[in-house]
Amino acid sequence: MEAVAKKKRAGGRRGANTPGNRSEGSTGRVRKKPDWEPAWRRASKASSLLGWIPDSSLLPDEARTGGQTELPGHKEVFAALGELDSSNDAFRQLALVAELLEFVENVEGAPLKDRIRMGSLIQRLAEGLTDSSCASFFSGYVDPKRASRGDPNQSAGRLLRSFRDHDISGMVQAANANDAIFRSHPTLGLLTLCPLLSYELTRESSQLPLESHVADFLADLSSPVCNAEPLQELLFAGLALPALPAVWEVIEELAAPFFTALVERVAENEVLVGEYLKWSLRLEAVMNVENPSRSLPQCGQDFHSVFATKASLLALVASGLHGMMDFKAFDAPEETVYGQYQSLLAELSPKGFSHRSVDSFTPEDLAQAFGTEPGYRQFGGLRLGELAQSQPSIKQDASWGLLEGEFLRHLIWLACLSDLLRGQSSLPEFWEEVDPKSWGPHDRATPVYLMQMMFLASLGETGFSFSGAISFETQGEEYEKVVASSKEMMASAQGDIGSRILDRDFPSDELRALGAWTDLVAEIRGVEPQEPHVGFDVADSKEDVDVWLGHFSWWLKNRAWRSEKERPVPEVAGPAPAAVVKPSDPVDEPVGTGPEHEVLKPDSPMEIVFVGGDQGQAKNDPGIEAEIFQRYEDLVTITWVHIDWTSNWQKDADRAVGRLERGADVLVLMPLVRTGMGWHVRREAGRLGVPWIACTGRGTGTITRALEQAVQVACRQGLSETP
Repeated sequence: MEAVAKKKRAGGRRGANTPGNRSEGSTGRVRKKPDWEPAWRRASKASSLLGWIPDSSLLPDEARTGGQTELPGHKEVFAALGELDSSNDAFRQLALVAELLEFVENVEGAPLKDRIRMGSLIQRLAEGLTDSSCASFFSGYVDPKRASRGDPNQSAGRLLRSFRDHDISGMVQAANANDAIFRSHPTLGLLTLCPLLSYELTRESSQLPLESHVADFLADLSSPVCNAEPLQELLFAGLALPALPAVWEVIEELAAPFFTALVERVAENEVLVGEYLKWSLRLEAVMNVENPSRSLPQCGQDFHSVFATKASLLALVASGLHGMMDFKAFDAPEETVYGQYQSLLAELSPKGFSHRSVDSFTPEDLAQAFGTEPGYRQFGGLRLGELAQSQPSIKQDASWGLLEGEFLRHLIWLACLSDLLRGQSSLPEFWEEVDPKSWGPHDRATPVYLMQMMFLASLGETGFSFSGAISFETQGEEYEKVVASSKEMMASAQGDIGSRILDRDFPSDELRALGAWTDLVAEIRGVEPQEPHVGFDVADSKEDVDVWLGHFSWWLKNRAWRSEKERPVPEVAGPAPAAVVKPSDPVDEPVGTGPEHEVLKPDSPMEIVFVGGDQGQAKNDPGIEAEIFQRYEDLVTITWVHIDWTSNWQKDADRAVGRLERGADVLVLMPLVRTGMGWHVRREAGRLGVPWIACTGRGTGTITRALEQAVQVACRQGLSETP
């Protein structure tokens, strides 16, 4: 009775404001725990030895864990999997069989043949208790050396066994062997993904790289993976630290070789990193809506709620770096800080256009975006405050301060540029409010940012002011320093801009912005677009800045950029040789321009696989086929592989590669394909020894000429192979 009385005096009642029922400062709405918490708690009771991260020779000595010496039992492994996937009883059944395996392995002095025989009996027992796929999975676990690469179940079992044995090399080989492993067994990915990704980000260049398909299953995953936080810290070092110069200077002194290599490795793995960041944001959205525990056990590791804060921090940093094109196109959930940032940028966008990053704003967009009053601090702070109010646990960690700073830094950069363009501030005032050097290291900067730096440098050199009055001194020693610094900045930027455009696919919104900023810089400096000379290289920085600027402006208008009304500019296949043929075959020249280029006719049927374009190009297929038939009759067959622009390009790629594997003679690749698909198809063509031709345009004439060229390449290759 006394306990009841105390409860009444304390105001105790059903649904009281206690941890796990209500958030701090809530209005009374009870928020449930995420569905994945009970599963991880049960799995942690089954085993506390599963969570581990591989050591790397690149890691500094103080960061090495030394690795766990105690390995989990076979029963523990399958019991934990069974708890993580409670809808499938197979893992629980296999846990019982795995206990027998453990007993057999621990029998001392047993002859090898008896061990092999017992292993076979155990596998047969597994076949009787589970379906064929789970039995294959267990077979790969018991005998990983004999696991079939073509069987995703056996490869998955091999991966799990390597994971249990702390054999990272075996894990990578198994994960690379079959791209259906994690789609078939997503629960396996909960345990093994982070060791694999950590290996890839810290491996030496001589070690086997991890294939990008390993992270594909994250698109359908709604649970935290084991060791997500150590991996997040690696990504923070590879993405965020270089963008924080003060921190980066300290880090470089501590372990320069490791962090330099890590930054490079992160940049090389845009697909893997991008998929991980997308998954992190989707998980953050769940964590911000529901009420996650501050610390959740994960089979020997812990998962903390501050993961959500760092997810948006990393996303914000990635959106401001050169690269990560596919990630920048991702629509983040509105329940995330990064989602709120994207929503804010959309509100600042002109009608009919939605900005995705700071690099997509043109000068005209910025001049209109913030109005006459720079309310960017209040504007951004309000969004952050609303989100933090709904999820107080988001502010548990010091990383929240970094996230706030990064959020506002993006907005301040845009707003200060807007004030400058509208004549509301001068260049010295801009420098006082924004330090461009704080935006990140030069080697990770985007082309648009570099051109904006050339814009600022041109203002300093010319004394130009949008207010109509020069508001700073253009004479004397200080001004001479500004001019000298400006010239150095522009000489460095011009080569970097060109090389960054050429080294990867470039989204249309950033090209739109780059063209507008280039025009503005040219106008300030009094430079007209001029057709470049023969041999002009857009990445060459040897020429005078104004000469290069005129050539670059012309190049953007005539070769790099075309206004698209059909859709956002698709990803292009990227720079590559026109065809994989003998050096003596100059395929870029028109067929039949000399005696060495005699027009050949096939003497046997051949197949050309044409990849690229969509239904807009498909309507021209019959006419092109008719023209090819007139020239070669039925000796040339064209297999068209058009795309639908979804991110799931694998089915189209498989169709194209399947034709190559069945004996197609030559591949024609159009730029209108998804980036990953173009890279994949080219790689497979090289593996199969099939030559490929680049179709550089979308018109029927260009396509027809590319097909004719393909016929000639196939004919010449046939002649070269004739004894």
